[in-house]
Amino acid sequence: MHLDENGCFGNGDCDEFNISTSTVDFPTYEKNRVDLFFPIPAKDILYIRKQYAGMFSTYSVIDMYGRTLFSSLNLNNNSIVTEQLTNGVYFIHLSNKNGKNAWQNVVVQR
Repeated sequence: MHLDENGCFGNGDCDEFNISTSTVDFPTYEKNRVDLFFPIPAKDILYIRKQYAGMFSTYSVIDMYGRTLFSSLNLNNNSIVTEQLTNGVYFIHLSNKNGKNAWQNVVVQR
C-alpha cells in the first residue's frame, strides 16, 4: 500500500500522527592542553613535569589500536621507561586513588 498526498492509505485509512523535532545543544569544552611529559618525542624515557609529580600513581601505555601494552600500579621516579616501544604514537593514561585521570599522546622516536 502507498500513502497518498494526505498521508492516507489508498483504502481511505488515515492514521494521525505528529512528528516533532528538536535540537540538542551539546556543551562545548575548552581544551586546556597540558603537556604532562617531556621530552617529546621520547627516546628511552618519559619524565613527568615537576608541577605534576606526585599527582598520579598508576599509568597505562596504549597503542594506536587501543591495546594496553603495559601498565603499572606504581609510577616510580615520576618517569615511564619507553625503551621497549617502537617508533610511533602512544597514549598514556594516568590515574590516582581519588579517581583523577589524565590522558596524553606521546611520540616515541629514536
